[in-house]
Amino acid sequence: MNQPYRTVVGLEIHVELSTASKMFSAAPNDPFHAAPNTNLTPICIGMPGTLPVPNREAIRRVILLGLALGSRIPQESKFDRKHYFYPDLPKGYQISQYDQPFCEGGELEVGGATVTFTRVHLEEDAGKLMHKSGDWTEVDLNRAGVPLAEIVTEPDITSAEQARLFLQELRLLVRTLGISEADMEKGELRCDANVSITFDHDGQTINSYISEVKNLNSFRSVERAILYEAQRLYDEWQTKPETRQQQTKITVGWNDALGVTKLQRTKEAAADYRYFPEPDIPAFRIYDADNKDARPEGVEAFDLSELRHELPELPAARRERWLAAGLKPADVEVLVGDTARAVLADQILTATDDQAVRQKAATYLVNEYLEGVTADQLIEVAQLAISGQIDSNVPKPLFAKLKDSGSKLTAAEVVAQSGWGQMSDESELAAVIAEVVAANPTETAAYRSGKTALIGFFIGQVRAKAGNANPGVVKRLLEAALE
Repeated sequence: MNQPYRTVVGLEIHVELSTASKMFSAAPNDPFHAAPNTNLTPICIGMPGTLPVPNREAIRRVILLGLALGSRIPQESKFDRKHYFYPDLPKGYQISQYDQPFCEGGELEVGGATVTFTRVHLEEDAGKLMHKSGDWTEVDLNRAGVPLAEIVTEPDITSAEQARLFLQELRLLVRTLGISEADMEKGELRCDANVSITFDHDGQTINSYISEVKNLNSFRSVERAILYEAQRLYDEWQTKPETRQQQTKITVGWNDALGVTKLQRTKEAAADYRYFPEPDIPAFRIYDADNKDARPEGVEAFDLSELRHELPELPAARRERWLAAGLKPADVEVLVGDTARAVLADQILTATDDQAVRQKAATYLVNEYLEGVTADQLIEVAQLAISGQIDSNVPKPLFAKLKDSGSKLTAAEVVAQSGWGQMSDESELAAVIAEVVAANPTETAAYRSGKTALIGFFIGQVRAKAGNANPGVVKRLLEAALE
């Protein structure tokens, strides 16, 4: 769609890390399943005299994410207090990071375009407000203190669709690293979109103010909200001259049911939060044994070399490797996002060098896969199909029987027992074809005079005599005989 403006988007993504306990206390990190306000300690609710103890595993995970994104990992990092009042933040401040985050910079390529990152920092989540009918709201603090990675991009995104694709790729990366399930329905992955537009008017380039759309919790909502807000900014500029010089950053909420945004407040600046270093948590040191850095003494320290060696194969590298091995792009996109099937895909590639078999087995893995079916069985069924021993209707019930047999039977044995095999022996089929051609002289003469559509009639006659005949082989032999 051609638009009279260009969309500019930067994202702030929050990912809840799936550690066993919360960020600064021993309370269970299970906000979704537990009854409201049960996974709490005095630290979670900000009782006086409590001291936060950082979750080392959460820090490890956020640095791992930074390494996967190619971020710079500073040698020193610290936590800060970010002050604001909200009903789901009982102590009146959030432990976050301000000027020394664990990760700086980085990038992620999506669809041929690169999105760069400002930073990835670690903080604690707030609780959850549940607005009921009437004039009251429930507060559930089970989520308060859950470790939260905040990922901030540069304004590199130029469309709502690109924003959606970027978020999907980022979620895939997070899941591949095993640091979070990033389920948007559960709030484990949430997104704020900073939307502005730029366009040309009377020889000048016009830049709108930034509108931050808060708490988008589905890929569809992200795409719809950005489309709507960009158009709203343009329409406002056209119809309300008094807003044209507005320089503030505003915050709006997205109503998914109505498909509109609603003004919430003008955006606070960093000074409004009165950041200062968290006095109860010492700074952290990060060193790299691979570069012969010495481990700092007397402080909490993390070795980058250990974390770097923990990195799994990332989605982009896996895609490239599978495509080079001959798998179809559409199949690769499905498999790269499914951990269980990804393991089987690699087993298929290890077990056979036959590209046709690899492709067919991978396609079955995408379309016909049943849990419990092995890579060897996928390969065997692919070989049977390619050799013409089974037709295209057989694989689905065949996989079901292979699963039920628990690997006690081979695919060929199941096919034989079930009568699913195809006759592909050319000498046997040639004899049947000779009988059919001899029995239908009128149709044979018509075919030879140019009515080649009659090939379907002949195939039907052959299949009537040999119902399990391979139709591909039959057609090829018929064409030769009729010519």
